[in-house]
Amino acid sequence: MLADSLIVKGKVFVNLPFREYRKLKDAIIEFMKAEGYDFISPFSLFHEFLSLTFTLRFPNEVPISLRIKKFLNIIDHTKFREKVYFYYLLRVRNDVPFELTILLYPGKMKRKDGIILEITAKPTIYFKLTQLHTKTKLISEEDYSFIIFENKEFIKKIARSIGGYIVEEPKPLLEYVKSEVSEKLRKFEFDRLAKILEESKAKIETGKIKEGMDDLRGFIENFFFELVSRTGEKPKSRDQPEKNLEILEKVGYISGEIKGLIYSSLINGVYRKILSEKHHKRESSDLFTARLCVKIVENVVDILLELVYHYKIKIRNNEGVP
Repeated sequence: MLADSLIVKGKVFVNLPFREYRKLKDAIIEFMKAEGYDFISPFSLFHEFLSLTFTLRFPNEVPISLRIKKFLNIIDHTKFREKVYFYYLLRVRNDVPFELTILLYPGKMKRKDGIILEITAKPTIYFKLTQLHTKTKLISEEDYSFIIFENKEFIKKIARSIGGYIVEEPKPLLEYVKSEVSEKLRKFEFDRLAKILEESKAKIETGKIKEGMDDLRGFIENFFFELVSRTGEKPKSRDQPEKNLEILEKVGYISGEIKGLIYSSLINGVYRKILSEKHHKRESSDLFTARLCVKIVENVVDILLELVYHYKIKIRNNEGVP
């Protein structure tokens, strides 16, 4: 079982002008502290969206065995804190929401202006799987359902505490990242590519935007390589998606106009942007820019799958005549 399949996400609307976001922020922090969570990130307001992160609070008591090791300098301070963290992590129930990220931004519901909250809950078992390498076979189907249920309910509890309305019912993150495009990729037996695309989206949605965008770059490279291969043509290297796009035009699957649109939107607009951020160590994209990049890629992939692989339409002399 993938750890990401245990993450739950929901969307909430609060009928409050965005200029009053500080009031809402303070109410969320007060509620979360009362529930036993620490506010770990200084809130950041960027392009009118606000990000808040909370983690489960551990007891202040430290096991005597670890205190002795620290006193005798058997372990340094960094190792000591790490061991205390893992000691308590192991003792928290798997279903307990361990880390919550709340994104706030202006939005509307039924023509009313207000604030949208995207709430993502990572249960304790997620961290046991990713940090302690707990064996996934220990999670039964029944346990999985209970973990998802508990995290859904906690998101709803947050919504109730601030007078919010559920806009999108909380559900596993993988249900968010699956799309018609990823299902179409599987239908046409591009299973590996569907997995890469969904992993990219999952990372972006959980705040690992840099890693998610890098996966998106890999998806673009592999998609054009595989698509050209399926036509029977010899593709260029994977790191030359623009050359593989040219092959699709050369053999008649797309017109020069379509190639130009794809080149400007996907190759220049998305692919080269990711390369620029990676090679020049520029600031990575924000969440909404990353989502837009994914949407551009999905739209292009959807069209190309239909033209090149499904219908195998060839446009001769760019006139649209088969």
